[in-house]
Amino acid sequence: MHATPSALASRTITLLLLLLALHSIGAEIATAQPPRRAAPARMEPHAADIQMFPEPPSNITQHLPQIPHGKLEIIEYQSKTVGTTRRMNVYTPPGYSSEKKYPVLYLLHGIGGDETEWQRYADPANLLDNLFAAEQATPMIVVMPNGRAQKNDRAEGNVFAAAPAFATFEQDLLNDVIPAIESNYSVHTDRDHRGIAGLSMGGGQSLNFAFANPDKFAWLAAFSAAPNTRTPDQLIPAGKLTDNPFHLIWLSCGSRDDLLGISQRTQRCLRQQQLPHIWNLDGHAHDPTHWKHNLWHFARLVFNKQATTASLGFHASPTLAPEITCEQKFPQHLQGICCDGHSMFWSFTTRLVKTDLQGKILKTVPVADHHGDLCHHNGKVFVAVNLGKFNDPAGNADSWVFAYDAASLRELARHPVPEVVHGAGGIAVRNGNFFVVGGLPDAVAENYVYEYDPQFAFQKKHNIASGHTDLGIQTATFAQGRWYFGCYGKPQQLLITDTDFRMLGRHNWDCSLGIETLPGGRLLFATGSCSDSTGCNGKIRTAIPDAQAGLKLLTP
Repeated sequence: MHATPSALASRTITLLLLLLALHSIGAEIATAQPPRRAAPARMEPHAADIQMFPEPPSNITQHLPQIPHGKLEIIEYQSKTVGTTRRMNVYTPPGYSSEKKYPVLYLLHGIGGDETEWQRYADPANLLDNLFAAEQATPMIVVMPNGRAQKNDRAEGNVFAAAPAFATFEQDLLNDVIPAIESNYSVHTDRDHRGIAGLSMGGGQSLNFAFANPDKFAWLAAFSAAPNTRTPDQLIPAGKLTDNPFHLIWLSCGSRDDLLGISQRTQRCLRQQQLPHIWNLDGHAHDPTHWKHNLWHFARLVFNKQATTASLGFHASPTLAPEITCEQKFPQHLQGICCDGHSMFWSFTTRLVKTDLQGKILKTVPVADHHGDLCHHNGKVFVAVNLGKFNDPAGNADSWVFAYDAASLRELARHPVPEVVHGAGGIAVRNGNFFVVGGLPDAVAENYVYEYDPQFAFQKKHNIASGHTDLGIQTATFAQGRWYFGCYGKPQQLLITDTDFRMLGRHNWDCSLGIETLPGGRLLFATGSCSDSTGCNGKIRTAIPDAQAGLKLLTP
């Protein structure tokens, strides 16, 4: 009777916990390196330790006979590094043609596996076929080599005896595997079209190899990385990635994985060095379900220049206090906030305000009534403005987007957005396009998002099946692959949707005075109040996504 993939995975984690002791006794003494430390214990929970991407559909690897299918084949290559003929598993997408150049993803297995492990555990062939048929991924070639670079590279006997061969594989990959692929397949040969990812031991290899060779790889993923992952000081020397930043770094682990501390340690280092990355902590263990699910998410992003860490809302992190108070008060109430990483921008209805990250006033300018929510893009601040009526069933709004220079707050342009017929209230930017939201008449059971290109030519009206929200949507931001919308009426509501505006949640959370994304899973939201005698104030608080409440407040 054969063991199931899940059973094999549970055995693998036990073996991995023994790896460092066995390795340090043998191979590292032979190479005169200090013994590696034991796998770190899981760290104290941090705001970033959350599941950023939802569970994918249950049928992601279902074989669909009605769609085109790629080809999966075992090929041989000559390894000068090992001195033998070696094998690798290669997937080519449906309709592969030598007349077209393809990007390449190198997919590395775990300590007890070989070139067939990924196909057995996660079925990337069907997974990718289905994504390509749905036009949800960039067609690519996927190479699954054997990461055990030694003459007998089979996963048999004492797999830990092969631990040094996993390090040797770096040279086999760079000097033998990649040249073999580029000689035999029609592929791009630059780093922008080359990615590396792996599970467990292969996740550690992917991190080690990519950070050591940033000129070779621009896309990186590690799923539940194993103890072979280098320590932060060895893995990511400060400043090394200045010339070759990664387009996307995906780091994931399961909350029930005994090796979670390794991924946490790596993620904390990425955050400390302000390297944009995605950190997805789901509820799984060290198992094929986690690897399959995160491969599915990563495959939808890799080689898509519109899905880099920056465009998804994962940026280098400014240093912010958990609470920021604008040091002045103004006659009209707060409508929205945004941040450029250096300054905060506040819209107080008839006053546009710029402060530092502690709330100290840098600049204020009077503006037309009614300035609403705002966003920052390419050195400019864009504000949703309505000069007419709000929430009128007959329309009668006068909707605009005003553009200001972020440095001086000098008005640059006014863009009409007449499609927003019930009054422009909020604005956000994603991938260069602008998304305007606004008022909603009584009894209308859905909300609307109006999309414009960079020159504010109207593109599309998106519907959100939210049910009625009093007074519509006032604020918007895109963060970590999701849309967040703040509804201004009573009760104040937070709407969360996916990238296609499908509802993911509706929560009793007031972010109707401003919401903005920050890296590391954080969001800023604004609060404020008004007094007849002193005017209106504004505060910014920090929160993280929460599955039950929508957002969870971070305490100072």
